[in-house]
Amino acid sequence: MSESNQPLTEFDRQCIQAFQTWHMMGRPADTKPVADNIGIARHTFSNRLLKYFIRDLGQAMPLPILPGHEIKSHTQQFNAEGELTSQVVKTGAAKSDEQFEVPAGHRVKGVSALVDANGNVVQQWQKTVEGERSDKVIAEAAKRAAESYAGPAVPITLDPYSQSHLDRDLVNVHLLPDLHIGLHSSAANAEMDWNLEKASETYRRLFRLLIERSAPAGTGVILGGGDLLHADDPMRATRGSGNRLDVADPYDVILAEAENLMVHHVELALQKYERVVVRILKGNHDPDSAVAIAHYLAAWFRSEPRVEIDCDPSLFWFFEWGVTMLGATHGHETKIKDMPGIMAADRAEMWGRTKVRYAHGFHIHHNSAGAGEVGGASWQTHEAPTPRDDWHQGNPFRSRRSLPLITYHRSYGEVATTRETLI
Repeated sequence: MSESNQPLTEFDRQCIQAFQTWHMMGRPADTKPVADNIGIARHTFSNRLLKYFIRDLGQAMPLPILPGHEIKSHTQQFNAEGELTSQVVKTGAAKSDEQFEVPAGHRVKGVSALVDANGNVVQQWQKTVEGERSDKVIAEAAKRAAESYAGPAVPITLDPYSQSHLDRDLVNVHLLPDLHIGLHSSAANAEMDWNLEKASETYRRLFRLLIERSAPAGTGVILGGGDLLHADDPMRATRGSGNRLDVADPYDVILAEAENLMVHHVELALQKYERVVVRILKGNHDPDSAVAIAHYLAAWFRSEPRVEIDCDPSLFWFFEWGVTMLGATHGHETKIKDMPGIMAADRAEMWGRTKVRYAHGFHIHHNSAGAGEVGGASWQTHEAPTPRDDWHQGNPFRSRRSLPLITYHRSYGEVATTRETLI
């Protein structure tokens, strides 16, 4: 305001309003939005802004606008002498040209919007959630697995005579029940100290021993019984029930280790068998990761004609070997005692061609060998080599830890079981 004590004229007040509105809207070069906000023509606004500076009205009552806000409406009151006595300023969050980016490790979970009477979006909120798995993370795990691959599996010790006289009527089915790779526990609260490195070393050693001790079969099957991974994503909770899981390593690191572990198993199997068949069942802990691992193996061994990777994402596995029919499921959806009916219904022709039928289940981490035979098929569940975590340690769940292998003959069905037990 000028040094004169003259009261503000009506035009002075209009000039001050023009400047304050322009200032609160960020002093844009394009003054039309400012003029529209006040409700006057653009040329009228320009004239008032010019006169504001010419008349030196800059000391008039300032507008108390919060940082990051802009003026939405502005009203003023004057006394009889024309002096500004009060003003009401309505503000809102200032518009920004900055584009919203979802933080690393998050995904958009929901969007809320404030709209006007015409349905135009006035303001929008994007809700994100941390830690959920994305396709990008799975791709990064595959890259990590390939880059950290330690080279072909160390040669195993096999009987030369047996290897030169493989029995092509035999198939060795290597069961991998509930490995829960990624589980982390401490002996202070759980059964023992257990981590990703120890799990990988233990499972590699057990599988090698089984390969060396098992019958000289011409075909080997590697059947992941579900829950190969302890957690399916960085949320570290089961998908269905939301149970919290003891995991210490990043999800992509765990998935990469599981992929390398399975590559190791297949490479060992190729040293013994003429043909290797692989199927990874889904469990309640790893419904998506199991499928990702299967596709990783299919890509890794794409040029190896002796390896067959079954990428079927269903909950069930069926296999025919002479007079024998095998079926398997993890057990979190379909109970093992219901598998004979599933086998007969879903693979009726296979059922009709075979004479002995076996169903395998997992999930409960203990044996129920010979527990049931229903309608032409027997069924059993299997122990897991995984130690008890904090939660299971505090509950009455106890079982032996082992890794099994079952041998079937084309003409006689099951003929042997080989087992490595952890004491």
